[in-house]
Amino acid sequence: MERTKRKMTKAIDWKKIMKQMWEILVICISPFFMFLQVEFLEENRLYNIRKPFFMINYIWYALILGLLLLLIRRVRYALMVSVILSYILGLANHYVLEFRGIPILPWDFKSFGTAMNVAGSYNYGFTGYTWAVTGATAVYLVVLHFLTSREKIALKSKTYGILAVIYLAFAGGVWQLHSSVGLLKLYHWTVFAWNQKVQYQCCGVAASFMENLRFMDVEKPDGYDPEEIRKLAAQYAKEEAATKKPNLIVIMNESFSDISMIKDLGEDKNYMPFFDSLTENTVRGRLNVSAFGGNTCNTEFEFLTSLSMAFVPSGSVPYQQYIDRNVSSLCRILKKQGYSATAMHPCAASNWNRDKVYPYLGFDTFISEEGFSTAASSYLRGYLSDAADFDRLIEEYEARKKEGPSFIFNVTMQNHGGYSEGTQMYIDLIRKTDRELQRLVAYLKEQPEPVLLLFFGDHQPNLQDGTYDSINKETDMSVYRNKYMVPFVLWANYDIEEKNAGDLSPGFLAPLLLKTAGLPMPPYYHLLLDKMEQAPAISINGHLNQQGKWIEPGQNGQDAITALYQRLQYNKLFDTKDYVAEMYE
Repeated sequence: MERTKRKMTKAIDWKKIMKQMWEILVICISPFFMFLQVEFLEENRLYNIRKPFFMINYIWYALILGLLLLLIRRVRYALMVSVILSYILGLANHYVLEFRGIPILPWDFKSFGTAMNVAGSYNYGFTGYTWAVTGATAVYLVVLHFLTSREKIALKSKTYGILAVIYLAFAGGVWQLHSSVGLLKLYHWTVFAWNQKVQYQCCGVAASFMENLRFMDVEKPDGYDPEEIRKLAAQYAKEEAATKKPNLIVIMNESFSDISMIKDLGEDKNYMPFFDSLTENTVRGRLNVSAFGGNTCNTEFEFLTSLSMAFVPSGSVPYQQYIDRNVSSLCRILKKQGYSATAMHPCAASNWNRDKVYPYLGFDTFISEEGFSTAASSYLRGYLSDAADFDRLIEEYEARKKEGPSFIFNVTMQNHGGYSEGTQMYIDLIRKTDRELQRLVAYLKEQPEPVLLLFFGDHQPNLQDGTYDSINKETDMSVYRNKYMVPFVLWANYDIEEKNAGDLSPGFLAPLLLKTAGLPMPPYYHLLLDKMEQAPAISINGHLNQQGKWIEPGQNGQDAITALYQRLQYNKLFDTKDYVAEMYE
């Protein structure tokens, strides 16, 4: 009897059991540690996160760890890889949030190449939070190295297969809840689309990121009927002839804005004196854009297509998601009237997928970084200066005007983000832009051919010196919208009617440009001009109604006029089967 007990006692390897229990404990703790890494790197306070969302975030990190355990089959290495991976993702989110003002969104991974092209201009200094998380991560990795097993997990093939099936079933169930129902919706929460920073703070990075994946597909709007659009196309069709064909130059100037409306600049408040002085033969106004501190291509998309970011999923990048075929645009409309069409951008052609998108929009020529000066004196902070950019623009204009009327669309780079000296550096850059604009206008004044110049900013700069601290905390949309306003001016070297166009959005600029130029327009442009009084500005931050009142973003598409815009946009951008060409072309 005693011998039997001794054999049983000897058969139990308590040391091994304790080690296995320790590893199970560490496996359970690690997803929470990963969660803390990412949240602290975002500088999020845990008390900001609503209680139900702790578990949702934990589940996603546990799924990452579970997948690595299944693939690697060694506890030590699976744990270490998962912790390193969450650290890298958290650090990336930290810098994206710091430089752009909004956290990482699902569509940003399609923008990786563009991000790498401009990454060198930013300051990647560590804050107290990043140092603390880095130190904690290093300590945790040391603990994992010494106190977990590197031996391969001993499992029979059948057991491994069963565990893999259970994992896939559970992961699929969680994803199904996210994609079809919305895990956050189960707890009476919807994505805070107009302020993703607040969204991530309230729900956590992992839960918010996965919830945003739900909105990658664009659903058909309520009441959508292509036949309605055909009738509108017939109603707004007009027989028109051009009175003249002026050359059209459009400059979308990087980060050009008036931040005096955000911050008291003291003596620097008049930092764009020439731009402000343009009154003769001009149309002026403010643009309500859907981008801040980045995503230049979204303002570009709105201008060239006369569509709106308000009707695509939050965080979308249409140039990388939706423009994969020929799309009606300002460029195509002008080409049918005998215009040449040139796009210019002094950076990599692949940025924001422009090398593929521009042909779909109808541009004949795309002059990217290889077509600009390579002299060191042409650059400021590593970006081509507006002085050199405008010189190349004049050179292109001189070449094109000999062929007939020309349309040149120029996206500059001088004022791109990475303002190491804060607001003062930004102001100095805009002063340089203002002087170069004055020089360009002086040149165009002397040209015998009629020229229309449209000049506007793509978004405000994300200044990392506290400029936007107070406005970022705003929950009042009327104040928060100030981050998304930039000025525009339409100037002619011949007589045009002067006026203040007030608040518009980029989608209305092309119809305004063609109307001012006296050029024929498709029914879609006529409809936009006709309806513009009812909703002259529409963006991800809501829309302006006929009474001059801003309506909350959740109401976009709920009233008659914005619902009509939404149906038109769906037909133009997504409905390849029942596309009503006569409306847009």
